[in-house]
Amino acid sequence: MSESDKKQKPAAPAAESADAEDAANDNTVGYNNPPQEHQFKRGQSGNPAGRPNGARNRKTILRELLDGEEKVSTTENGVKRDEYISRREIVYLSLFAKAAEGHVPTAKLLIDADDRYCDALDAEEERASKQSTGVTQEMLWDYERAKMNHETEIERLNKELKNAKRDNSEDGSD
Repeated sequence: MSESDKKQKPAAPAAESADAEDAANDNTVGYNNPPQEHQFKRGQSGNPAGRPNGARNRKTILRELLDGEEKVSTTENGVKRDEYISRREIVYLSLFAKAAEGHVPTAKLLIDADDRYCDALDAEEERASKQSTGVTQEMLWDYERAKMNHETEIERLNKELKNAKRDNSEDGSD
C-alpha cells in the first residue's frame, strides 16, 4: 500500500450519504420546524410593518417637550421683562398655583413628588459630599505628613549645621 492510499479516507457508505441528503430535503413539519411557506424568506424581516426607523416612544416625546423653553413675560416691582424658562418649570409653577388655590389632589401630587424626588436628590448630594470630603481629608493627611517630614528634615539639617559650626570653631581655636 502506498502512502497516498494510507492518507485517503475511506468513502462513506452510500446509505449514510443518502440519509444526509434526505434530511436536508426533508419537508417534515413539527416542533421547531414550520412548513416551508410559513418560514421567513431570505432578506425579509420578521415584522416588515413594525416600528419605523426614527420613531420615538412616549417617554422620549415627553422629555423633549418638557426640556424645551418658552418665553414668558413677568412683572416684578412694576418692571416688565421677558425671560426664558423651561416647560417643566412652567408645569410645576401651574401645579403649585393650583395647589395654592386649595386643590387638594394637586397639593398631594406635589408633596408626593417632593418626597420622591427631592429626598433622592438630597441623598445623592450627601453621598457626593461625603466622597469629596473623604478625598479632601486624605489630601489633608498627606499634606500634614509631608509637612511633618519636611520639618523633621529641617531640624536634622539645622543640627548638622550647628555641629559643623561648632566643630569648625573648635578646630580654629586649637
